[in-house]
Amino acid sequence: MSFAAVNKIHREKYVDGAWTASDDEVVAFARDMVAADFITTADGLQEYYEKPWHWNREHEWWVANDRPDNWETWDKGIDTDWEVAA
Repeated sequence: MSFAAVNKIHREKYVDGAWTASDDEVVAFARDMVAADFITTADGLQEYYEKPWHWNREHEWWVANDRPDNWETWDKGIDTDWEVAA
């Protein structure tokens, strides 16, 4: 079975309809987290790509805040928005 076939089965079974089902969305979110210095290491980026669904909370915040790619917005948002939501 090819990688593409396995990937399709995985998506249909576990993440269909989730933001992680879209390669474009997964890449755009990673790109903005790196640009904002939220992910700063290769290990962090690898961890993200292995299990992007573990980042649902951050992704929801990112979308709700117009997909920022700068550190100031991430830093302020994480400190204030998440304390209220927790």
